[in-house]
Amino acid sequence: MADLTPEGYPRITRRLWRQGESQPVTLPSGSLCWHLGGIENISAYIVESTPGIEFDEPGHEDEVLIFVLEGLVLYENGRCLRREEAALQCPTTPYRGKYGGTESIKLLSIRVTPKPGTQPPDPALMKRVVRIPDIQSMKLPFGTGSLRHVIARTENMFVSVAENWPVMEFVDHGHWDPEIVFGLEGKLEYQDGRIVRPGTMVTNGYNVPHPGRYGGIYPRVRIIEAGTSLYRKGGGNQLEGELLPGYVNAWHNQTLATVLARESNHQAI
Repeated sequence: MADLTPEGYPRITRRLWRQGESQPVTLPSGSLCWHLGGIENISAYIVESTPGIEFDEPGHEDEVLIFVLEGLVLYENGRCLRREEAALQCPTTPYRGKYGGTESIKLLSIRVTPKPGTQPPDPALMKRVVRIPDIQSMKLPFGTGSLRHVIARTENMFVSVAENWPVMEFVDHGHWDPEIVFGLEGKLEYQDGRIVRPGTMVTNGYNVPHPGRYGGIYPRVRIIEAGTSLYRKGGGNQLEGELLPGYVNAWHNQTLATVLARESNHQAI
């Protein structure tokens, strides 16, 4: 089949996505939007604008995470997003605001179409600003010991900023979560030839192996990993109930056990 590699994997999981490969769309605000790419029900876009531009979004069917790459975003509800800060937009919920500051605006927009039968996020989450320094890092209990900062978690999506170190290798035999990987700093080198640098993106499919290494001359490698719960049982990224196999599930169980133990010890003191 034309859409499969000789190894039998989807070709979409063996390509690199860059801004500019598609023509930008002009949004009602006048901002420009590029579709980077996507897989299954998750996709990513780059939005560029200028200070002073106002936006008025009536709402849409997707869950959306906005991650600021450059500039300042001022929401009408009081949220103020600066570089490397994030905010969640709930489905069918309008929001408006404007772009501030003096620098050009550049945003990464991660969109997930909700899986049937899942619960929408609590609209109260739209009042939050997610700041990486405020999030306690979690170390993966296996593999390279990568650090993770979870910036969004709903029944349909799981987004984290991962921090790794050059020369470290990893073996990934595939997992249940289709995902997109966006480069922030350093270089991520997959054995299949894909190289993720800042501003570029790849997709990894359900049960598709993607081993590789972290490279480059920078002291660390940072990426955004965004997964969708499309092939999980029930509501998706739930903390309770049965979870399907996969490294993310093992991490969730480990993390949950650690959190519960810490809370139990705190209460006992």
